[in-house]
Amino acid sequence: MSKRADYIYGYHTVAQVLDSRPDSILEVCFVKEKKLSRRLQAILDQCRARSVTIQAISSAQINRLTGSTRHQGILARTRMANVNTSIQQLCDAAITQTSLLLALDGLQDSHNLGACIRTANAAGVEAVILTRDNSAPVNASVRKVACGAVETMNMIVVTNLSRALKQLKEAGYWVAGADEKASMSLFDFLPEQPLVMVMGAEGSGLRHNTRQQCDYLVRIPMLGEVASLNVSVATGVCLYQLRSRQAVMRACP
Repeated sequence: MSKRADYIYGYHTVAQVLDSRPDSILEVCFVKEKKLSRRLQAILDQCRARSVTIQAISSAQINRLTGSTRHQGILARTRMANVNTSIQQLCDAAITQTSLLLALDGLQDSHNLGACIRTANAAGVEAVILTRDNSAPVNASVRKVACGAVETMNMIVVTNLSRALKQLKEAGYWVAGADEKASMSLFDFLPEQPLVMVMGAEGSGLRHNTRQQCDYLVRIPMLGEVASLNVSVATGVCLYQLRSRQAVMRACP
């Protein structure tokens, strides 16, 4: 893990990281002008129990450090998230029939990115693959929305997603891309093999070179009047449908 520092903020996010990765927290800061709520006091007590440094700072300072006023009066300075694993290391790792990866093809919105990472963690995804260019950075806003998932997920940033998918295919993975114009319904897709699920950017969807690497293109059936789903919602639908299918197939003789 990198030794560079980053920030997370908000009650839930700081508490989650204190529980799951206390070693990643360098310092917890709280607004000195703010009356200590029970939630904030509980976090500070947890910091003391774990020998985490605590510092009182001004509201102006915390606004500047987080770039937000929605910090609830608390932030933590942490070591940077684990984004150092390479595609080759992932290819060399053990692969099972239920191995599932998530690739995000240039998501622009920080909230969407954080929500996708949180959902991936909840669905037991082994790694999230991000693009270096034309993608929202993994910043404090992303980490707040992800609620601690950034600190525990295996995350890989690649320069060329198409090339990364090709490497994964050579290692034994199959690649499925979400495309609203695909002929195959997600509900008919049988993902028994180790799989990379690829979600496209907001609005533009999958890029041409990314789509070319997909062995399957699947669409989420839209049964109402709306034509599409937000990418973070679509990611949740896809990942849990795939996990459900895998569970059913494992149960079949």
